Amino acid sequence: MYERFAGVYDAFMENIPYSDWAELIRTKLFSHGIEHGILLDLGCGTGVLTRLLSKSFDMIGIDSSFDMLSVAKEYPADSILYLCQDMRELDLYGSIISAYSMCDSMNYILNPDELKTVFSRVSLFMEEGGLFIFDMRTGHLYRDIMDGNVYYERREDCDIVWENTYDEETKLHEYFVTMYSRKAGSCLYERFEERHLQRAYDMREIEEILQESGFTLVEASDEETGGNVEDDTKRMLFVSRLTKLRQKV
Repeated sequence: MYERFAGVYDAFMENIPYSDWAELIRTKLFSHGIEHGILLDLGCGTGVLTRLLSKSFDMIGIDSSFDMLSVAKEYPADSILYLCQDMRELDLYGSIISAYSMCDSMNYILNPDELKTVFSRVSLFMEEGGLFIFDMRTGHLYRDIMDGNVYYERREDCDIVWENTYDEETKLHEYFVTMYSRKAGSCLYERFEERHLQRAYDMREIEEILQESGFTLVEASDEETGGNVEDDTKRMLFVSRLTKLRQKV
């Protein structure tokens, strides 16, 4: 996953509001008195958001894609440590003050038990009172907007086709990515394919899993509007606080 796509990922994600997300995360952390320490970025990808927040915190960026991290490491920063890990097996050398995960990385965790594992691993390394901030795409977005649709995007040396399907029963959304990338110094294109699966969760599911993992939900909102989560919300933002420390084993 995110292998061939890693090299052109940033070009196709140029509309992602990384600066707004960085300011949002800083604001949430500062409002709870968290202004320094080590901050964890789960699913950091090519490190765009990690680098923005490194201006305020020491950063650890975690991603399971070696190819994505290879792109991230092309932008050296003394205050960032990148680790290639599956977030379900998160293993850090010390404690973190808080953590976040943006751009629907949590939707890649395909069942509640595994999501609880992720939350529990985060809580294991977090200092008491730390915040865990993350967003998730909703069933409304998958079902009512993306399902059955095909999206096409073109950049200078690459074209991408996204085919989308959603299964209401399993809550699984599949998008099949076909990429046509021009070979360097040639007019010939190579064709690559990647399959991605994400799962929709509702707000109650997330609150229950957070509680079971030692977190208390502080805020759940519509990421676009900042208001309450409604039936037409496309992406939910969760802010939770660690209120129950887990015993390290």
